[in-house]
Amino acid sequence: MNDLESAKSLRTVTVCLNCALDHVFLEQELIVYCPSKHGYFGIEGVAVEVFKVLMTSTDGLTEQAIISAIDVGNSIKNSDIDLIQSAIKTLLDLGVFHEK
Repeated sequence: MNDLESAKSLRTVTVCLNCALDHVFLEQELIVYCPSKHGYFGIEGVAVEVFKVLMTSTDGLTEQAIISAIDVGNSIKNSDIDLIQSAIKTLLDLGVFHEK
């Protein structure tokens, strides 16, 4: 059993990409407009990977599906899962994603 299979606190709600999102990629960074905070934010690292995974889904994905898509054959660790969960929370807070 790997860390993903043993993770206890994965969200079961489906998150979807906000289709009306104003965004642009600049090299390794994603720039998004956050209407609730009235400004643009630069996002990098695992949050960009989470965003890219959600871009491929038309119906949204659960947290476990997002983690599995990023894992792709690697042995993901609890610290990696924590980073991905944090990225999902941040992207939800910024309005990049919404819960379905």
